[in-house]
Amino acid sequence: MPKRISEEQIFEATVEVVLEKGYTSATTRQIAERADMSEMTLFRRFGNKANLVMRAVSYVVEQNRVDARYTGDPFADLLHVVQHFQRRGKHRISRILPVILIEIPRHPELKDAMEAPFSNVMGVGALLMQYQAEGVLMQEHPLHAVAGLMGPLIILKMLHDAGSKHRVPEMDLEAHVRSFLKGRQAQPSEET
Repeated sequence: MPKRISEEQIFEATVEVVLEKGYTSATTRQIAERADMSEMTLFRRFGNKANLVMRAVSYVVEQNRVDARYTGDPFADLLHVVQHFQRRGKHRISRILPVILIEIPRHPELKDAMEAPFSNVMGVGALLMQYQAEGVLMQEHPLHAVAGLMGPLIILKMLHDAGSKHRVPEMDLEAHVRSFLKGRQAQPSEET
């Protein structure tokens, strides 16, 4: 009886190979070998490399989905989000997404690979929108608010991962959240 290779094992192999080789240079043969299966079986299960990579990205995102839950305490909620990002930054999700983003212009078939990460980002956006609706935060597009909250962490992570000879300092997450909340605090409406 042939052995059954789990989707998780295939997705893990896919991520490893794409991280090592990049999307363009990664082959389904290399992925199949890493997953300990035949290339033909890989094609039967996933159709093509783009579909396999999209599913692998979704798998990694789901493993690291941000729990952007509303508690009524904006400081605690946003601190939870950035702490989760900081912890997950040590995982492959923070390395695979830039690889895919760089490849999309040359490989438009990968565009849908960003759906799961976008959904994850919009979960944080929904949390921020809830605080906007309550009048805690100023009104702005949720993607702009998420970029304001997460952008500095992403940039520092990218600089760190690039192996710069310069030391990349750790961010004080509590100070960052306080600054974000202060800078985006809703202004009382003027009564006429």
